Amino acid sequence: MVYRNRDITRVKNCLESLAWQTNQNFELIFLDYGSSDKYSTQVQHLVNSLSFAQYFYTDTRGMFWNRSRALNTGMKYTKGAYIVTIDIDLIFSPDFIEVTYSALSATHYIRYSYYYLPKNFKQHHLLFDDSVCLWKTLKKTSDVTNYGVLGFQKEAFEKIGGYDDFYKLWGLEDIDFARRLEQAGIPSKGSIQNLLIYHQWHPKSKQALPNGWYDQMYKYYKAKKHTESGTYAMTSLYYTKNRVALHLAKKVGFTDQLTFEFMYPKEQVFVSFCCQFNKLAAGEALVVSQTFNLIKNNKTTWTSKFLHRSNQMLSKIGISYRWVDMATYNLEVVTKQEVRDFLFYFLINYQPQILDYYFNHEAANDHLYLVVVKK
Repeated sequence: MVYRNRDITRVKNCLESLAWQTNQNFELIFLDYGSSDKYSTQVQHLVNSLSFAQYFYTDTRGMFWNRSRALNTGMKYTKGAYIVTIDIDLIFSPDFIEVTYSALSATHYIRYSYYYLPKNFKQHHLLFDDSVCLWKTLKKTSDVTNYGVLGFQKEAFEKIGGYDDFYKLWGLEDIDFARRLEQAGIPSKGSIQNLLIYHQWHPKSKQALPNGWYDQMYKYYKAKKHTESGTYAMTSLYYTKNRVALHLAKKVGFTDQLTFEFMYPKEQVFVSFCCQFNKLAAGEALVVSQTFNLIKNNKTTWTSKFLHRSNQMLSKIGISYRWVDMATYNLEVVTKQEVRDFLFYFLINYQPQILDYYFNHEAANDHLYLVVVKK
């Protein structure tokens, strides 16, 4: 099970359903992929209270979410011959482990389907009540596209090199892994039937993928050769003591590092950023700490005054249409989204030259913060 900064109540519901299993002959590896202190302290306490679970923390704070790398890291601590990748949003029926045991085999991998619970659902005591059959009223996952929860032999996982950590943020890592299993002669047995699993409601992530990134991942997926393996062998824990960029980011008001500000025109400033990074010596950092204004109204013209009076007259007669003089606006700006997308691709393409980075672009305001250290 892999995790980062998720609602502790959902995690508790999931873990409690595992504690209720009729068959307790299993271990849970809980890999925290860089949660903030607020979440990691709570979830570590919860996981450590369970006899069947082990908590591991890899300090990827300020790094992109990478489910493939998180799963590969957690897999290094498993001891069993068979693996099931599970999601913290799920609630499992008491016979989940029992049924899974009977379905696992070295000759195939298994899939699972589940039902989506509505928002503000409170009747958890009815989830597995056969007299109610709550699942009949709920939407079910697609049998065609759902590969998030899988069961397979660990030897098969190692044979194909685990998951491929090229897939960052979200998308395609599961179907890529399943396809490579099948190419290795391990077909799918399909979804286990008559096994109840529920998916807890949660808000959709507000983080949009960088422009064009899903297309890049899809092209990569389509172009992959059958012989290419995952990146399991190269995966290990990130230790806080080795996170140079993270330590710099924690220093409030440090001024001994080179800073950079993104200004218009964006084409030129993007090139300038790369040039500044290339000039760094090994161990030096480049810092971006910038708040972005989308459009500035910085002057008043005669035309704008006329249009303002016209808008007032239109409003009085019940017409809500508004005239705007674009000449009063400064459109020569670089937006936060443009810079975020550029830095995302920069961090990917310059990865061989980067020792460490800390990137915070998810703040509710228009602020963006980056520390990138050259190797």
